[in-house]
Amino acid sequence: MTIYFCGVEMPAPKLNGGLVETYENVWSADTGRNSAGRMMGTLVATKAKLKFSWNALSWADAAKIRNAIYGAGFTTCTYPGVDGQDHTVNGYFGTPSFSQYSWQDGLRWATSISVDFIER
Repeated sequence: MTIYFCGVEMPAPKLNGGLVETYENVWSADTGRNSAGRMMGTLVATKAKLKFSWNALSWADAAKIRNAIYGAGFTTCTYPGVDGQDHTVNGYFGTPSFSQYSWQDGLRWATSISVDFIER
């Protein structure tokens, strides 16, 4: 699975749940319930929200992710969609999480990393 943040190839996410693709409906500003309790409004768009997560990574791979997402502002993310096609969307990164505790083979590793990407 090939993923690009800001045009830079990222390490493959963890197996089983490393990329969770969801979609959120965006409704018009006048959306709400009327006096009869019936929901009213207009669907104006559907936007992707992507949740990426990685298991243990080397510091070089962890830095690659960090460097791509910090200070990126609005940027692009290319990912393999649930429809089997690659998609490139414009958006922004949520707050990332970097866990770092494990020692393996005498080296300290980033034990888990996660970040959301929200379509603009």
